[in-house]
Amino acid sequence: MDDTGPYDPTTDPYYRSNPSGAAPSGRGFQPFGNDGLTFGDILDVINPLQHIPVISTLYRSITGDEIDPIPRVAGGALFGGVIGAVASLLNVAIEDSTGRDVGDHLLALVDTEPAAGDTPTEPTQLAAVDSPVREHLDVLEWARREAPQVAVARAGSIYTGS
Repeated sequence: MDDTGPYDPTTDPYYRSNPSGAAPSGRGFQPFGNDGLTFGDILDVINPLQHIPVISTLYRSITGDEIDPIPRVAGGALFGGVIGAVASLLNVAIEDSTGRDVGDHLLALVDTEPAAGDTPTEPTQLAAVDSPVREHLDVLEWARREAPQVAVARAGSIYTGS
């Protein structure tokens, strides 16, 4: 793009790849989700089950419903005032950066079942592991015998000042 003249969208590489100007699906922050503003978003704003801490996480996990960022913040402001709006903004920021909201993180703390795809591993038998410590047990035995004598000698030299 040439900065010397007026802006020409036809020379902009982003515009040429996306002439509608809409955000690409699945990439970047999308305030109303992939589907844009829908009637479901309006229902999400006025549904208190979407905004009560803990209850909202359980509600969404049971029903499979999802809430987009703008309806979350609008509902937080509607039901919680300024504090609700700020808390919702923080929640949106956390979800945008980690992929899970605060409620999901808290639910994961108390969830005792392994997540899908997690496979329990067998504990490693320490006796079966080759270790350099096993090869040098004589050095460890010597160090254990000598350590008290060295400590006494150092303590004596500190006390006498020599």
